[in-house]
Amino acid sequence: KDYSFAVEWERQISETLTSQLNVGARYTDIDESNNNNNDDNLGYFGQAVLSKIGETFSGEIGVTRDLRANSDGQVIVVNRFYLRGDKRLLERLGVRFYGAAYQSDTESDDANGDKTRFFELKPTLYYMLTENHSLLLAYEYQNLKELDDPGDPVTERNRGWLGFEFKFPQKWN
Repeated sequence: KDYSFAVEWERQISETLTSQLNVGARYTDIDESNNNNNDDNLGYFGQAVLSKIGETFSGEIGVTRDLRANSDGQVIVVNRFYLRGDKRLLERLGVRFYGAAYQSDTESDDANGDKTRFFELKPTLYYMLTENHSLLLAYEYQNLKELDDPGDPVTERNRGWLGFEFKFPQKWN
C-alpha cells in the first residue's frame, strides 16, 4: 500500500520555456505474504522538468524520484535523470535524442538487495511521410550494472532498427 501527498508547481518562464516541479511525501506499507515480512517506510518523491519548445526544436531535461515494482514484485526506489531532444533539420527530416541514467534500490529493509545503475542512449534519424507518419532509423545503447552482486556484473545491449512510426492525431476531423 502506498499513500502519498504531492504539490505541483508549473511556471511558464518565457514563451518557449516551461518549468515544472512536483514534490511530495509518501508512506509505504509492504506486506510480503510468502515470508510474513511487514515493512513500512516514510519517504519522499518528486520530479523537476525544464522544457523548451521552438519552431524546429523541442527539448526537455528532468530529474525524478519514484517507487516502482521490479520483475520480482519488490518495491524499489528509482532515481532518474533524463534528457530528450528533437531537432528538425529540413522540412521533413529530423533527429531525436534520448538519454537517461537510473539508480535503483529496494524500498524494504528486509528484502534482498536490488541496487542497480542503468543508463541508455538513443539517437534517431527520422523522415516525416505525413504529419503523423514517419520512417525512422534508430540505435540504442543500454548499460546495466548490478551493484550488490559479487563482482558488480555489467550487462550491455546494442540495438539498431528501421521502423515506421504512427502518431494518433490530437484532433479527429
